Formats: sequence, structure tokens, C-alpha cells
Amino acid sequence: MKPRLLLLLLVGLLLFGCGGGGGAQKPATSAIPSMAVNWPLRTRNLTGPSSALSVSILLHSTGVETPDVNIIGDRSSNLAAHAETYASPAKTPFGPYTLTVTFYSSADLGGFVVGTASANVIFQESHTFTDTNGFPLGDIAFTGVVTSVKVVANQSTHVSQTVQVTANALDAQNNIMVVSPGSFSFAVASGGSNLTLTPDGSATGLQVGAAMLTASVDGVTSPPTAFEVVAQTDFANPGFETPQLNANTWEGDGPTGFIWTGDFTQGVNTWGVANGSGSWGTAAHSGNQYAFIQCGASMSQTLTGLVPGESYHITFWMARRNGNVGGNAGVPLTVTVDGNTVFGPTAPPDDGNWWIQQTSSFTPDTDTATIVFSTPSQADSSDLLDDVHLVVDTH
Repeated sequence: MKPRLLLLLLVGLLLFGCGGGGGAQKPATSAIPSMAVNWPLRTRNLTGPSSALSVSILLHSTGVETPDVNIIGDRSSNLAAHAETYASPAKTPFGPYTLTVTFYSSADLGGFVVGTASANVIFQESHTFTDTNGFPLGDIAFTGVVTSVKVVANQSTHVSQTVQVTANALDAQNNIMVVSPGSFSFAVASGGSNLTLTPDGSATGLQVGAAMLTASVDGVTSPPTAFEVVAQTDFANPGFETPQLNANTWEGDGPTGFIWTGDFTQGVNTWGVANGSGSWGTAAHSGNQYAFIQCGASMSQTLTGLVPGESYHITFWMARRNGNVGGNAGVPLTVTVDGNTVFGPTAPPDDGNWWIQQTSSFTPDTDTATIVFSTPSQADSSDLLDDVHLVVDTH
């Protein structure tokens, strides 16, 4: 069934001039029309069809002396369903017209044509539009260019990890149409206990398993497509790059959205994330950010989806504090897996450089394991960590 879009045709009031000598006013022969377009709900911050961001409204007269009138406009940033009014740039004579509406995927009539609508109308002397029988215009059906939608196959996430689900809109020739973010509306057809999904396609894994997802745009819905929540085979946020801090700043006790967990029973700001050299005098080993631990604090993460009986080890890069504030020294670092020590206590070299480290191997009894990086209580001397990875031992 074709989706429908309400096009309300309105007109502005024509101001008449006063004639001299008390003569009668001449009846108006034209007015400035405007059109209210009911835009549908969008799911994201970009904003017809849900894929449309601009519209062209053409009034074509069969009269030789009456020029065409083109009303154009962009959708505003309002995400909710709402109406916007677009006015003609000039007066339009009363009479019959062919109305043609074209919707575009980008602002300023750019991108793809994503929908069209047309109707025969009469611009009445009452400053309203009617159909050819003189009745109110009412709804006009638009024909969408999108004929099929497909959720991209083989997408996945880990438990507690959030990713953006993607989909494609296709035309009648199966060509992929580039529509703006926010055009699709995503839903879970089955398997909702394995993940959470927002309408704009942000999927977060809850447990290992599959879900069937659909995507819709312009009234067209995809067939259900499998999306997997898979076993976690590495640390989440292994380089401490999320969330991104301002350059040469740091945030103690873990910034909002930071996946790692810390224990700062020895005092606040004893573990956290740094960007750039800052007070630690050392830039990250890779990327922009790294973690710091000091004064008896610890950092940990629980991995899921491990294979019981499989042998693993952990690699990471470590350096000592090398700045001009506080103690320019490292402290012994210990790494434990479910309470069992697999590294240290070992302090980083005293040269301020990054050095790669590797723990001894461990074999989990279950599919989960909690890994803890900890330091002893020692005043204002820090260990720096970057690029922490879980590695399966080669056999």
C-alpha cells in the first residue's frame, strides 16, 4: 500500500488598494499560495517520506499566459512529525493547475528523488485549493522511490558493547540509494532478550545469541535479518580511547561511559584516563589516550564468552609517570585472573618509555573471567597502561 502524505494548501491574504472617487473595488484575480507539508517522524538528528529532507512543489497551468510557480523548502531539524508551511515567491492567478510534488533525500533539492505526488487542482477565488469537482483537496498519495529495504547481513556485537546497525534502501532496479542518517526505523522481530535496540538502530548486546531485526523507510520494511551477539574474545575499549577527552587532560575514577571498572578505596583520582602528556609527561603508546593507576588503586573488566579449557594470556603496554608533577616513578603492577596472579608484581622500567608486557597463561573453568590490574599503596607514583589485549595461546 502506498504511504500517504497530507498536503494542505493554504493561501496568504491579498491586500487590496483603495481606488479614488468612491469607485468599486475590482475583484482579485490572483493571490500568494502557500503549502503545508506534513513531515513524518524521523529517528535521528537529521531531518514527505521519512527519507526526504527537501521538497519542490510545482503548480503548472495549462493557460499560455500563466507562468509555472515553484515552491521549494527544506525540512527543519524537528525530529517529530509536524507540519511546515512553504510560500510561493509570487502571486498565482486563480484557476486550474497540475500539482507536482517531488521529495529529495538531501537539503536544497539535493541527493536522490525519494518520492513524488501529483494531482489536478483548482486555485479558487476563496484563496483555497480544491479538486477538479470543487471539493476540499484532502490527502494526496505520494509514490516512494524506495521499493525494497535490506538490513546488512553478518552484523554483530559483543555483550555490553553498543554498535550502529546499518541497512540499505534500494530502488526498482536494485540500486542502493544513499539516504540520510535517521531515515530508517529499526525494530526487533524476535530474539529481543539477547539485545536492546533503539529505533535509530543502536544495538547493545545483553547475552550471547541471535535476534532478527527489520528496518523500515518510506513505508517499506525489510525482511527479518539475523543479528548476532557473539562471545567476547578481547577486552572492550582496549586502548582506553572511549570516551574521548580533551587534549592534555585527564579524568580520575573513570569518565562517564568508560567500560572499565576501578577501585579507589585508597582515595579518589587514583585511577582513570589521560589524553596526551599532561601531568604524566608521556603520550599514549597508540591513539590519544591511556589509563593510569596509582596509590593502591585497581582497574578491572569481566570478559564473557571465553571457552572453558582454552588457554589464554594477556598482552599490554606499560610505562611509568614521566612528568613534572608528582613522583616520576612507577610502582609494581600485579595482574590477576579470577584472583589468581598471572603477572608481577613488576614495576615499569625507569626510562619513561612504553614497554610491552605479557602475562603467564591461564585456563578459565567457565566462560567468564575477571581481570584486575592493581598497584600497591604508594604515594603519587603511577603506572600507565595502553593497548590491553586477550590472546589465545597457539597450540
